[in-house]
Amino acid sequence: MKRLIIILLLFPPFFKAQNQVYFESNWGISINDSYYEVFPGTSFLIGKKKDIKQGFVDMQIGLAIPAILTAKIGLGKYFNIEKKSHISFGVRPWPLHGYTQLGFDTKKGKSIMFTFEGGTGDNISFISYGLVTVGFRWNMIKNTDNPKSVIYDVVEIAPEFKGGHEKLNEYLVNQIKYPEEAKQKGIQGKVFVKFIVMSDGSINGVRLIKGVHETIDNEALRVVKAMPNWVPGKHRGKTVNCSFAMPIVFKL
Repeated sequence: MKRLIIILLLFPPFFKAQNQVYFESNWGISINDSYYEVFPGTSFLIGKKKDIKQGFVDMQIGLAIPAILTAKIGLGKYFNIEKKSHISFGVRPWPLHGYTQLGFDTKKGKSIMFTFEGGTGDNISFISYGLVTVGFRWNMIKNTDNPKSVIYDVVEIAPEFKGGHEKLNEYLVNQIKYPEEAKQKGIQGKVFVKFIVMSDGSINGVRLIKGVHETIDNEALRVVKAMPNWVPGKHRGKTVNCSFAMPIVFKL
């Protein structure tokens, strides 16, 4: 009962959030100081994941074998723009110990999870010094009909800078400030940048694909992040999120 009260106090955002809701089940191996034991069906968790600027917040409550009411909270980072893989770090409140979790999408709405935990060995599921689990996660709320949840690589009508290619070149010429260090060293070349043109035309997820020099690369990223809204891409008559790759030439 005391643990349930703690969950209700620590996790109010969990019950209010309308973000990604999932069910997760894990099977694992506990590592004791003198032996190994395998426990099938170690935990069954309901979780919610909320995206934030640089990653996401992950919250879970559920049962672990033996029947222990448990909870977890952590912060994570996506490995790619499409959010198909991630890593997260967090804590389990009692007794306080940490975990690291790797997740990889296998099919739409399904993921395979690898979790590594470390604790004191007192009163945690498995009663162990360490814990390694493999599990699966299923999304409980499907957002496949929501264009805001999908990023397209190929669309019927590609996104474009307002005014077209000519205006894009004009913007780049006016905004790029050739880095002094690169200028003095005579460094020039072509930088490739990838980003997402969101369904509202805003630019998101800017990242470097191929660079030339740190100062030039940073200037290319700065200019792309500062771009005004584009005309979004369209697919099947609807504006959608679309990935876009663009070269930027730095020439002395």
